[in-house]
Amino acid sequence: MAPHRSLLHIGFPKAGSTTLQTGLFQAHPDLVSLAKPFPADDDRAHAIHQAVRFCDSAAIGPRLAGLRAELATLVDPDDRRTPVWSAEDYAVGPYWPSRQHKTADRVSIATTLAQLLPGAVVLVVVREPVSWLQSCYAQLRTGGAPLPRFRPWVDEQLDTRGAGSMLDALDLEPLVSTYDRLFGRDEVLVTAFDDLVARPEAVARRITGVLGLPPAPPGATAAGAANARRSAARTAARRLERRHPAVRRLAHRVPPPVRAAARRLADTGAGGRVDVEPTPAQRRAIGEATRPAWEWLAARRAEDGVG
Repeated sequence: MAPHRSLLHIGFPKAGSTTLQTGLFQAHPDLVSLAKPFPADDDRAHAIHQAVRFCDSAAIGPRLAGLRAELATLVDPDDRRTPVWSAEDYAVGPYWPSRQHKTADRVSIATTLAQLLPGAVVLVVVREPVSWLQSCYAQLRTGGAPLPRFRPWVDEQLDTRGAGSMLDALDLEPLVSTYDRLFGRDEVLVTAFDDLVARPEAVARRITGVLGLPPAPPGATAAGAANARRSAARTAARRLERRHPAVRRLAHRVPPPVRAAARRLADTGAGGRVDVEPTPAQRRAIGEATRPAWEWLAARRAEDGVG
């Protein structure tokens, strides 16, 4: 991948990843996704993604040469477009619950990515803490995670702050500083989910500008699919497709209108709605817990000239 300058999108989850993956990353003529649209949708990319996510930097060392070779097979050497590697859970690291393996810490993930994608431009998208927790909880709950109701779960996150809470993932300064150190301060873009929603064209111009690419064509920033709250049935079906190539190939033979109708039916079934409303006291507590991170983000945006 040496001739190519890559774009590395590391998340956060539930912060516009689908909008980017099915919009800008697919539609811009000078970008090419290494896996379309998600790493888990390509078996080779999925293996690389799993290695990055679940192996610490020491354990992955002996595998780096093989992973680099595998990554090179995803890129056509004659294709001069900018490769995009997008995996939203790198930013959250071990703070996202996983029932498979213990997720590597975020420094290990960043270190491995720096060795696999040297010289990449890094994109980090963050989301306002209350709405981020709401969206994360809905995804985890509909995905079958054994969680209590939302308000007791929020209390758990507040009580375990500093000891593995999902709120710890929003400690932005050490996360971004790690990528600054490994990739270079000017190569790390931090943007807000609200900007992506309200000013998608401006966000896209900032990304393509750092990459040295022309602006995205009109409409390229619109998502091709909405990542709405999925029912447990729909989430289970997606997980099955990801883990089993034969199932995935079979599902892709189903006409798109039929697939869309099945998803709508699944989303209206039992479990398709999750109550995610915190109390006013919880909103205040979340705001207090994450205020240093958001003050840091405001300062970073000011440095970067982002309003």
